[in-house]
Amino acid sequence: MKRVAIGIDIGGTNTAIGVVDSEGNLLYERKPQMPTPQKMENPGMTQNVSDAILNKYVTDLTREIKDAIEMVKQINPEL
Repeated sequence: MKRVAIGIDIGGTNTAIGVVDSEGNLLYERKPQMPTPQKMENPGMTQNVSDAILNKYVTDLTREIKDAIEMVKQINPEL
């Protein structure tokens, strides 16, 4: 079984997701990058809105990671 690593860079504007093999070859990169939630989405900084934004972001991020794994498996079934 070939080893791979998933990289996630949560930046101030976007979140980048990629998969590389043990030799450093890029196997998958999410394009376009996923938007990172912004403070302006909750200007009042209320907890319930913050929780809803965070929950949506984590759900979306989880889906994107699962999609990345499936895409890499389609390219290389040995994984």
